[in-house]
Amino acid sequence: MHKDLELLNSIHKFFKVGAVSISGKIFARYRVRSREELKIIIEHFKNHPLQTSKAIHFAYFCEILNSMNSKTHTGNLGFLKLVSLINRLNKFAFFAIFVFLIYGFDLNLFGKSFILTFIPAVTYLNADLQKDKIILENKNKSGVYCWINLANNKIYIRSSTNLGIRLSDYYDVKQLMIWNGLISRALLKYGYSSFKLDILEYYSSEDVIKREEYYIDNLQPEYNILKKVGSSCGYKHTDEARLKISTAK
Repeated sequence: MHKDLELLNSIHKFFKVGAVSISGKIFARYRVRSREELKIIIEHFKNHPLQTSKAIHFAYFCEILNSMNSKTHTGNLGFLKLVSLINRLNKFAFFAIFVFLIYGFDLNLFGKSFILTFIPAVTYLNADLQKDKIILENKNKSGVYCWINLANNKIYIRSSTNLGIRLSDYYDVKQLMIWNGLISRALLKYGYSSFKLDILEYYSSEDVIKREEYYIDNLQPEYNILKKVGSSCGYKHTDEARLKISTAK
């Protein structure tokens, strides 16, 4: 893993996007979490073309992404063209792009292989400077959000039936001290400028808990005290967190 870690750190230093993390004692991972970051990497390889047969696959991949970004794949003819492009890729790429198309995932480098991660509906790259925008744009919206610590790549996932109100609470220092959860401590320690915020998905208030559980199960957020979502949502999660913290002391 040592050689992989050195390589991934070099890649991260070069592109200046994404983050490198270690999973257990076996894997080192370079993760790109947004389309904006992925765009930087794609632009590099457009300016410095690959010299092997992978250059062809890269061209297909770019065409697929362009089709999805412009929504031309939503029509029958566009979809058939997309399937045709995917069929030209290798077996893994076929699977990965198909999952990306259906479920909205992105690709990540995991050591020498690839894994999948989710593409958020909205990304706020600086939770400090974009505070007002975060609160305003998510007023009266229901969905699942994710705090991402840029210093260590640890994440926290929760949902709310009113994201605007819920997210504004994180900017109340007194409220963070009352909650006293792992994410609260991290925000107070590192500061908001060390975090970015993803709205993973906007969803109906009736089913938002199921979506929260889906993301927690798949992304395994380090700052979440409870790894299983209960029947409550929004502010009731705070009570569960407090109980967990008090019993853990």
